[in-house]
Amino acid sequence: MPLWKLQTVGSERLNFLYDNLDHGNSIVLQPGVAFSFRKFYWLIGDMVRGAWGRYVRRFNPTTLGTTTDLQEFLFGSERTPLKDLVPILTDIQKDNCFYCGSRMKGESVHFDHFIPWSRYPIDLGHNFVLAHARPCNAKKSDSIAAVEHLDSWVKRNVELGKTLAAEFDRLQIIHDLPTSFKVGVFSNRKLWWFGVAEG
Repeated sequence: MPLWKLQTVGSERLNFLYDNLDHGNSIVLQPGVAFSFRKFYWLIGDMVRGAWGRYVRRFNPTTLGTTTDLQEFLFGSERTPLKDLVPILTDIQKDNCFYCGSRMKGESVHFDHFIPWSRYPIDLGHNFVLAHARPCNAKKSDSIAAVEHLDSWVKRNVELGKTLAAEFDRLQIIHDLPTSFKVGVFSNRKLWWFGVAEG
């Protein structure tokens, strides 16, 4: 059970996250810890994934060699399987690319996280759009979308949010529209407040 070892620094035990009881299989977080985990999720997640990747590579140098996609191999499975969502979004977008507005052909269709995965690594249903693999999705990459796309995304989710939520429930895709709005609007608007435009 690693829970009772995680807060040992050197030979000193520090109960800064939860009380070390030395028994049981659950913990009660100290006040403020859950809030901090949520607020700094992206930072903590990056630190943990980075540390685990370095640990795995350190003890498996011969097997891994110079593999560059170790992080994707270890953590890529966090993303939600989405193939069943394609016909729903295709219908809503009238088979047009979310970004350029032109017709998509089957083999060129890609899912895009409107709020980039690199900035908010949680698959919330209302965040997904369909776009051309190239050049639209490749060009946007992990950048923030332009303001006009933000307006279209907000409008779509205001008008069709409940319809989409019902489909997400049916497909067991997690969703939280208020959170998507908060993250999406903040992530996009703050760049224009400071005069910086990406994508």
